[in-house]
Amino acid sequence: MSDIERIKIPKVGRNKKIDNKVRESLIYAYSIGCNDLQACLYAEITVPTLKKYEKDNPEFLYLKVQLKEHPILYASQVLFKGLKDKPELALKVLEKLTKRYSNNNDVNVNVKDFETFLTQIKSASHTTNDDQEDGGG
Repeated sequence: MSDIERIKIPKVGRNKKIDNKVRESLIYAYSIGCNDLQACLYAEITVPTLKKYEKDNPEFLYLKVQLKEHPILYASQVLFKGLKDKPELALKVLEKLTKRYSNNNDVNVNVKDFETFLTQIKSASHTTNDDQEDGGG
């Protein structure tokens, strides 16, 4: 049976009640970046059922908005961790951010100064690594 065949299409008609299981399914779907239609398919409910639930439970609507930001947060965390060991990547990210912010006049970062800073960090880390390999420290 293919994935498409396994998807249960919610029956149209009377709105299904959103119990804890359905709510948890919606929360999971939103936390991995699903839109309303995708989340409803995952939770096996209709979009009108979701909209009614959101109308009756405005705190869920607020939660949904927050959950939809999770994939961006996770990606940012991975990127941030990767920047620690890859100064060249950090420079590329900084250049992108500098363009974005300089277009908004929010910040003015001198990329050449950052390149010099990265070179100094690389030199210091190579020296520290060499000292550790030689038994110094």
